[in-house]
Amino acid sequence: MIDLEDSLATDILSLGMQADEARRALGGDVVTYMRVHVVTVADLTRGLTVPDEAAEVRLYELPSTLAEAVAAIGALRSAAGARRVAAFSMAQLEERAQTGWGSVPEVIRQLAAAGLSDVAELPADRVADLLRSVQLLTDAGLPPQRVTVSHPLGDDRLPLLGVVRAAVARYPSLRRFAPLPRIAPVDKPTTGYDDVRMVAMARLAFSEPQPGRASISIEVDWSLYGPKLAQVALTFGADHLDAVAATSDTALGHRRSTVEDVERNIRAAGFVPQEYRPKA
Repeated sequence: MIDLEDSLATDILSLGMQADEARRALGGDVVTYMRVHVVTVADLTRGLTVPDEAAEVRLYELPSTLAEAVAAIGALRSAAGARRVAAFSMAQLEERAQTGWGSVPEVIRQLAAAGLSDVAELPADRVADLLRSVQLLTDAGLPPQRVTVSHPLGDDRLPLLGVVRAAVARYPSLRRFAPLPRIAPVDKPTTGYDDVRMVAMARLAFSEPQPGRASISIEVDWSLYGPKLAQVALTFGADHLDAVAATSDTALGHRRSTVEDVERNIRAAGFVPQEYRPKA
């Protein structure tokens, strides 16, 4: 197993080269991307049409009551058809369970029965016990596919990578890891330097193939981080772009549509683009 301690002091260019070599050894030159249709609770009240191009429908916003959350999932499932429905943060569900929603297993069971496929976020830095969280989801018939990070990690990067490695080793449903934070405090924003170092460290943490299963993808959220950082991240070990919009702005022309832009950026980084459509 690779010792990640050295990566904290390795210069960024050398670290990027190590991570790039590791990801090419695991996955060749293919970079995948997934088109996601992100919705809000308000969208559900207005009526929802899911674009044919969407591989997943995703809802981040958690309603105030469990009944409303179950109803939202039901509406999403009805609109999504055979597509995956991912919603809410596991950390928030666990918090709501502690403040009156009921036990975590019962909350997840009701959401699963309503049509949930997976949680939208499984933040390793916010759930109390990542292994327990994954087990609870798995027991409810919702084996999660990815682990996320909520806030900048600072000095907690290595401990968190260790926790995620343990979860991935135990649960084969985990296929993707998004190591960059979804929420950056205004007073302590991350930098591109910090972000690509974290991507490289994540790739090196999962650079050793595991018998009988596919390698873990290191992903960057296209909608959150944009094409510039995403393209650089690909050369630092990332191999999957998440949350590519399911619809394109045709007013910009075919060559500036979202998928064209994504694939052009992947090719410019020296890789081959391939759309990823997970099973529902």
